[in-house]
Amino acid sequence: MKKIIASLLFVTLAYSSNGKLVGTVVQKSDNAPAVGVNLIIVDTYLGAASDERGKFVILNIPPGSYSVRADAIGFAPVIFKDVRITTAQTTEINISLEESVVEGQEVTVLAERPLVQKDLTASQRVTTAKEIQDMPVESFLGVLSTHAGVNQSAGGALHVRGGRSNEVGYYIGGVSVSNPFFTNSLAVGLSNKALEEMKLVSGAFNAEYGNAMSGVVNVKVRDGGKNYEGSISYYAGDYNSNADEIFPNISNQSITANRTLDAFVSGPVIPSLGDKLTFNVSQRIPNILLSIVAGTFPPLVIPTI
Repeated sequence: MKKIIASLLFVTLAYSSNGKLVGTVVQKSDNAPAVGVNLIIVDTYLGAASDERGKFVILNIPPGSYSVRADAIGFAPVIFKDVRITTAQTTEINISLEESVVEGQEVTVLAERPLVQKDLTASQRVTTAKEIQDMPVESFLGVLSTHAGVNQSAGGALHVRGGRSNEVGYYIGGVSVSNPFFTNSLAVGLSNKALEEMKLVSGAFNAEYGNAMSGVVNVKVRDGGKNYEGSISYYAGDYNSNADEIFPNISNQSITANRTLDAFVSGPVIPSLGDKLTFNVSQRIPNILLSIVAGTFPPLVIPTI
């Protein structure tokens, strides 16, 4: 019984951090349902076929931007590009197929994000990896501070909609990573370069998020790919101000007063398996030299294996 419960819990956590793709496939000539059309997410092993009503559902899709290919005998193939899948949300696309007696030219369609998300019942803001990369911030906590209703105190704690810092819940892939011994803050270090998307829910969030009152931060780490990739960055510096009467000893500067190591690496566990078995290791350590001298290291984040 314990093994069954543990297995159900693992499956629930795995599915809760992914998204879903639904839609309808019709014939362009008379809008009749197109039955048996193959829907494939390009460069993945995920796909489905349309039913007698032309509808299809693809479950457990990792967050990200994909191309979706619709293909059937007697119709010209169609590719939807830049279809965005979001954590715990449903993305809908509708496809019209044009009849083709002989092999026709492939039709490419650019997907558009709907103005109204039908299955969204909470106030949320989703930030993609591309948007995070373009922001002038060092950590994803800096990304959060740019959102409306979020501010950062002098001590670095985040406050959402005027609430206390310990009223914010932090999740990575649907698993809580809040630190109960330090104002319920984030318990692990995470590199910006390892993120696929970050979702901030600031109101009316679901009952699945416990121990949170003012906001929920759900981070999705990107899956490893067929190729090895990684990066390492080291930041060092000190503060400067002319207000010596307010900040004593501010003129005593040291370039190594504040140090941060930011690193991540991902790729296939075994090169011959490609993207069937991958890993992603990420870490962000402040004051790294002090940690080495003291002989203590924060835990590594290894979320996707």
